[in-house]
Amino acid sequence: MEILKKDEKGFSLIELLVVIAIIGVLAAVGLTNYQGFIESAKKDTTEASAEDIHRTLSAYAYKESYEVSDCNSVTDDATMLSCLQGLYASGGPFENKDNPYNQNNTAISAINVATPHSVFHDPDTADSNQDCTTSGNAAGVNGQVVIANDTSASGSSYDLSVYYCSEMTVSGSGTGAHWTKTKNTIQWD
Repeated sequence: MEILKKDEKGFSLIELLVVIAIIGVLAAVGLTNYQGFIESAKKDTTEASAEDIHRTLSAYAYKESYEVSDCNSVTDDATMLSCLQGLYASGGPFENKDNPYNQNNTAISAINVATPHSVFHDPDTADSNQDCTTSGNAAGVNGQVVIANDTSASGSSYDLSVYYCSEMTVSGSGTGAHWTKTKNTIQWD
């Protein structure tokens, strides 16, 4: 075995440890930024799905004939719920929507609920951000989109609101999964 002499070139142990430490710091910073990017992409995907559903429901509200047969004969809250559920069932326009946070979790659901703005989040109502993990009507998971039919609405039209669950910071509640309303309420006549 040959031992390096003083005049031969090579890296000392200290130099190698400094290089390894620098690589470790750069990897940690890169991993943190990557995880933030992934979370941001999941939230953006959830928001885009909710907006897509809102646009489609807005267009459906003015149609005469629907691909989902249950939507052709909406006469009460029960048939409206059946219509909404058909939109994300097999063959419906939203059947391929996935939950970006977990493929095994629900991506879309529909409910009949009185005054959904008090159950979920409504930007027009102060302090109405609801935690997605709350039990009852506001129960949900990150990435989920809910179509809510307001059963307290009167008349022959139906008021539909689209909410999505994602990470956000809410004053007084901190950061966590909360409901957010997508745009305005849709009137389905």
